[in-house]
Amino acid sequence: MGNHPNNSIHFAIARENGGHGRRDHPGSNGEMKMVTPLAYTVAQACTVACTGRTALYEAIKSGELRAVKRGRRTLVLADDLRAWIERLPAIEVKHTEALLRPADDR
Repeated sequence: MGNHPNNSIHFAIARENGGHGRRDHPGSNGEMKMVTPLAYTVAQACTVACTGRTALYEAIKSGELRAVKRGRRTLVLADDLRAWIERLPAIEVKHTEALLRPADDR
C-alpha cells in the first residue's frame, strides 16, 4: 500500500494517544476508530457521492459544488459534497389513474 496514490478511498484511523504515529495502528484497547475525512479528491468524491466525473466537474464549474485547490490537486470538502447531494432534487412520484381511484371503482 505505502504512500502510492490510487483511486480507492482510505479512511484515517485515530489512535488513543491523539493521533501521533502510524494512522492505521489500533488504539491501546485494540479497537480501530474511523475518522471522517475533511476533503476528497475528485475521484474519491465521485465514489462517495455515487456520481461521475463529468457531473462532478459540471457542478463545480456551475458553482453548485465548491472545490478548492491544493497545488494541482482539486479537493472537495466533505461538508460541501454532502450539502451538494442534499440539494439535489428529490424524485417525484407519479401516480397512475388506477392508483388514485378508490378500490370500489376498479
